[in-house]
Amino acid sequence: MDGAALARLQTLADAGNARAACILSAQATKCNFLPGVVRDSITQLSAGVALHHERGSIPSPEMLRALEHSRTSASALARECAGAPAMPPDAAWRYLLQSALLGYEPAMLLFSQWPPVDFGEPNTSVDAIIAYLRYSGSLTEALAQRGDLNAITSLTWEYGHHGPNVLQALGLRALPADPTRALMYAYVREGVMLRREAERPGSTAAYGQAHAAVERVLPAVDEAGRQWARQMADQMLATFTPDALRPSAPASEQAEEPTLWQQLEDICRE
Repeated sequence: MDGAALARLQTLADAGNARAACILSAQATKCNFLPGVVRDSITQLSAGVALHHERGSIPSPEMLRALEHSRTSASALARECAGAPAMPPDAAWRYLLQSALLGYEPAMLLFSQWPPVDFGEPNTSVDAIIAYLRYSGSLTEALAQRGDLNAITSLTWEYGHHGPNVLQALGLRALPADPTRALMYAYVREGVMLRREAERPGSTAAYGQAHAAVERVLPAVDEAGRQWARQMADQMLATFTPDALRPSAPASEQAEEPTLWQQLEDICRE
């Protein structure tokens, strides 16, 4: 992206255009944030390979593939970002948050689940971590109430304090433990998945078993909590539009899988 295109996007974003802010974030993620992440990955993986060699052992194929992938990504980023206009170091997450707070669903999803923040380096990411702790929970709730299955699944993890957590390195969670609310979202997740599976079997395979989250959370909730969770889940499911309960379109076959930064920009351009 050249300087003129970037300036146009910045003008639009400053005027309140959420889509432009999201695309700006994708550009900043690509050329400001990801190069450092990839360099760290190469350093760590190279050290791991070297340690295997010192011990006379063989690195796993997965480790070698990850190292090669990181090196390929580093070369591609260096090539595509050569001559890219300078942007502030915090541009990636600030533009994404700006877009999310304007209600742009792609940005809400990206900020709440895949924020361009190095949580492993809290001393250089304090403002970003504070923003994530402040906003990610409410953004995820807003998406879940619109029927977004990724957000619904995330809330079963967050309120249940299990599963993936980008704040794990800091010993933090974006939401407080609440088994009853976790069960409510587990019931919602189950309901959405069963409806989608009824329309197109296999459409939710990537999410695992529909009943798994309910079975995991149920023992931690008493009978009154179970009744409340079931009632609230049924009410939420009744508010979803048909699109929320319809299976996603099958992914189109591509000759080559897009890079992470291409995927981010594609999401922002939806």
